[in-house]
Amino acid sequence: MKVEQEEVHFKIFDDNNYLLAYFQPDYGNIYPKKREEEIIQNMIKNKEEITEGLLYLPMLKFNIGEEEYDIEVIKQLLELALAKLNGWINTLREIEEIKSVRVVKSHTDPDMLALLLDIKFKEPVRLNSREMNEMIFNILRRFMDNRLL
Repeated sequence: MKVEQEEVHFKIFDDNNYLLAYFQPDYGNIYPKKREEEIIQNMIKNKEEITEGLLYLPMLKFNIGEEEYDIEVIKQLLELALAKLNGWINTLREIEEIKSVRVVKSHTDPDMLALLLDIKFKEPVRLNSREMNEMIFNILRRFMDNRLL
């Protein structure tokens, strides 16, 4: 896996260069607001410490894109979606770094739901460091191990 900075957030890619998730660090209260982007860029450049952030990742695709379906096909699609949802629920309960979970509509695919996870690291980590990346990778690996990503 690899991480790339894009403005003030980070993109996380798998080994095949497929976009897995976005990570938005919590930079704290920044003042003055009009210099926010400059201050954040300096924080990243100086690898300042953070303790939490938001992890955004795809959760569930319904595969309902056609205009018309047989009722049995819809039933099968929803059963598959429910089975995957239960996998997400079970895995999310196991990850102690997750403070809260929100399900949102994907911003790139109207047929998909996404997860917004409020992550709190066990210890402060430096921005854009190997340590920060490894902590995020460890969370994502649990989802991958359970075939959720």
